[in-house]
Amino acid sequence: MKRTLALFLALFTFSFSASSTAIDYVNDSIGVTRYSYIYQLNCSTDIPNDEVYARISPRPLSTNSAYVFVELLRFDGSTWVVEDTWEDSSGAGEAATVDGLYPFLSGRTYKVRATGYIYDSQGNLLEWDQIENSPSTKS
Repeated sequence: MKRTLALFLALFTFSFSASSTAIDYVNDSIGVTRYSYIYQLNCSTDIPNDEVYARISPRPLSTNSAYVFVELLRFDGSTWVVEDTWEDSSGAGEAATVDGLYPFLSGRTYKVRATGYIYDSQGNLLEWDQIENSPSTKS
């Protein structure tokens, strides 16, 4: 039993070592509301497929718009350096989504930082947050 559990954990850990996701959801079904206006904010890297992803959604049925600014960061041994950036904005009630491509280099460690904003119909900032996924190294 211990050997089976250890094998499962090793395979589970390995399967997620090349990609990493940060997700910040609002779960209304249990009454947890971290945000007032943001419904979903997430970001991820898919290193084997050279993909960067981020998304911010306003609450369903709202007239608010969204904007997401995404930074791909590379660790240079002592600090994180911005390698590339993307951005997207949305219309009323829609999500802003970035689905970027980047040629990740072997042996380098990367992470994504997403900053999401929600605006009302007059363009006033209602809420914002910033998240990062866990660093991943391309083998």
